[in-house]
Amino acid sequence: MIAIPPITQLETCASLTDNSRRNTGARKPGHPKGCHWNQRDRKWSAWIYINGRKLSLGAFERSEDAKAARSQAETKYHGEWAYTADPKQRAAA
Repeated sequence: MIAIPPITQLETCASLTDNSRRNTGARKPGHPKGCHWNQRDRKWSAWIYINGRKLSLGAFERSEDAKAARSQAETKYHGEWAYTADPKQRAAA
């Protein structure tokens, strides 16, 4: 009979830290923030979170249009705290 060693606390902690280092929330390259490709409709969808609720901004033919809608909504709803993807604007703020 083979003796199975008990799982040590160190092994348990190691697996927890390894899982916490995974970047599961990363966007796919080419996907603007708050936008995704809807395979069924074959259009880009844009959204923004306001007070914990997801607000749809519509469906668009081009990713640039969805990104522009998201940017306008950020300016409208978040004002001076709006996220900007442009590094020059972030450095100026």
